[in-house]
Amino acid sequence: MGYTHYYYRPEVLDEKKFNLVIEDFRKVLPKISLSGVKLAGGDGRGVMTVSNEAIWLNGVAEGAHETFYLPLHYEKPSWHDQLRVDGKEEKLAFQFCKTAQKPYDIAVTCGLVIFKHHFGDAVRVHSDGDLSDWAAAILLCESVLRYGKDFKLDKED
Repeated sequence: MGYTHYYYRPEVLDEKKFNLVIEDFRKVLPKISLSGVKLAGGDGRGVMTVSNEAIWLNGVAEGAHETFYLPLHYEKPSWHDQLRVDGKEEKLAFQFCKTAQKPYDIAVTCGLVIFKHHFGDAVRVHSDGDLSDWAAAILLCESVLRYGKDFKLDKED
């Protein structure tokens, strides 16, 4: 096992909302960098991707673990099940990122706070951690973006 964040989302996201996610994520990145967190591409090397098509990042070297990948269009693997929410099946793609609470976790949790803010109930976010583990991301989003303190983890079903 390991410390992991889970997110369920439509296979194709609304492009306008996704662009807002990207715009806001770019705003928090300088603060993450100032805190000394080093970010790389999803493979733990090179440059991270933050574009209108996707966010793809990881930590660097020993600070890397698993890739955080949030694309506009997600091709759901055939082995993914549908999510049951309040007894009903929802056709949502399942994604996750195991960070092992390495320093780049702040970028992942900020990304998911921003994602949930713009997509609301259309997406679900939960974690092996509790809200106190997300406090740094919530505070960072609140200070830079003026939202975040109302973020709540969704219940696992």
